[in-house]
Amino acid sequence: MKIPQQITTLLLAACLLCGSVQTALCQNNVIDEIQTERPVERFPDTKAEFQGGLEGLMQFLSKNISYPPDALDANIQGMVLVEFVVKTDGSIDNIKVIKSVHESLDNEAIRVVKLTDNKWIPAKLNEENVTSTFILPMQFKIAERERKMKENTNVETKQNGKKTKKT
Repeated sequence: MKIPQQITTLLLAACLLCGSVQTALCQNNVIDEIQTERPVERFPDTKAEFQGGLEGLMQFLSKNISYPPDALDANIQGMVLVEFVVKTDGSIDNIKVIKSVHESLDNEAIRVVKLTDNKWIPAKLNEENVTSTFILPMQFKIAERERKMKENTNVETKQNGKKTKKT
């Protein structure tokens, strides 16, 4: 049954006044889905930040990032840029790589960003929490320590006709 647009508009207005738009409209099958998310604020007064600030974020990243073995073996390095949305409750959503280096580095960056969910202080506009985007640069650089560990792990010696890895 198709409901005329005028009745739909009146129903929507009445529901707005009652404060139960989503419930009333969904029950009457007028609207299947209502998006309740606030739009992403492009220019907040205060940007979103990790709990603990920049220093806390750097500590979190250094503690949780694992250099992917295939990228380490291939000596792949570079900066991955990850963009995500910080919601008004400090949770994150819509994580995506906007500058890629290599698939395994991109995947590791996304994995670690997911670990930061609910660890953000949301952006503010007019002293109210707002949804905003955040771009996180993640530098993947093979440190000398990692190179030596890789070299030590890959050194093979022949003993009794068998190849073994020297650790």
